[in-house]
Amino acid sequence: MKIVILAGGRGTRLWPVSRQEKPKQFQCLISGKTMLQETYMRMRKIAEPKDIYVVTNREYLLEVEKELLEFPKENILAEPVGRGTAPSVALAAAVISKKCGDQVMGVFAADHFIKNPEILLKAIGQAENFIKKNVGYLVTFGIKPNAPETGYGYIEKGQLLKGLDGSSVYRTRRFVEKPDFETAKKYLKSGRFFWNSGMFLWKTSTIIEKLSRYAPDIYRR
Repeated sequence: MKIVILAGGRGTRLWPVSRQEKPKQFQCLISGKTMLQETYMRMRKIAEPKDIYVVTNREYLLEVEKELLEFPKENILAEPVGRGTAPSVALAAAVISKKCGDQVMGVFAADHFIKNPEILLKAIGQAENFIKKNVGYLVTFGIKPNAPETGYGYIEKGQLLKGLDGSSVYRTRRFVEKPDFETAKKYLKSGRFFWNSGMFLWKTSTIIEKLSRYAPDIYRR
């Protein structure tokens, strides 16, 4: 499996702690390590450095190199201009596919605080096994909500596809982006919704095919 860490954001919602020249992924917010270092060390428990890729903005290239000293520099993908998540994912998928062929690819943000990393790492392993046996699916990781948060996107679950050890795989019925408070309360009460973590797992061939179908401009570039 190849791990992709997205580390090119501006972190504007955390300003002024997060700054344009050093956004939140390069800040020490929960320990003596930066958020990027925390994410990288978490993923090192399931992947070797050669199997991890970091997508960042070109202006942060030297910062990434400084923070991840053992990391292969050729695995840092520096975008000339930040265009958001989808182009970053597309770039990583294209590089991995050309370099390594069709691979299982996990996508994770550099600025997530994970209180119980062992739960996440177990879920990643389960998702990898599911994808290997069910090629063509895109997996997104949902978090069971404990409050009617309005700052998160939500995923409504559909049909149960497979029960796993401590986890379940559902079809996604729909995504809802940042509902208002009353709607979020209804979602919480229904038990049918998860917070959208923004973490994903798929085969490179699958995401490239979906990009060609649904985001042809990104695919062509």
